[in-house]
Amino acid sequence: MPKNTHATHIRITAAVEGFRRAGIAHSTEPTIYAVDDFSEEQLEQLHKEPRLVVEFVEAPEADQADNEEGAVGPDGVGAALKDMTVPQLKEIAAAGEIVGFASMNKAALIQAIEDARAAQIAQAEA
Repeated sequence: MPKNTHATHIRITAAVEGFRRAGIAHSTEPTIYAVDDFSEEQLEQLHKEPRLVVEFVEAPEADQADNEEGAVGPDGVGAALKDMTVPQLKEIAAAGEIVGFASMNKAALIQAIEDARAAQIAQAEA
């Protein structure tokens, strides 16, 4: 996968807190990095990993507003889950140890993943 020449940054969200790829422990909270921080090989590795949501973004300042508590913009994490296929969502659910994911439809998978992420955040804040 060649570097995206239009975007200057990449936003990465993990299905599981601390999931490691490309030498970084990724968070379930969206994190923004400069595209140039990664080699071509690392970008491809990140992009192909089903347990990561990888999005190319223009400017980190504009995207930080999307990350405020409770806010999910049209290009935020919620939109990324909606854009995924059922098999991709099931991989995330399996990695997140979501019970009963195998029989869930797309809407139920998205809700279960979002609920699991919210529970993990609440637990970390407690």
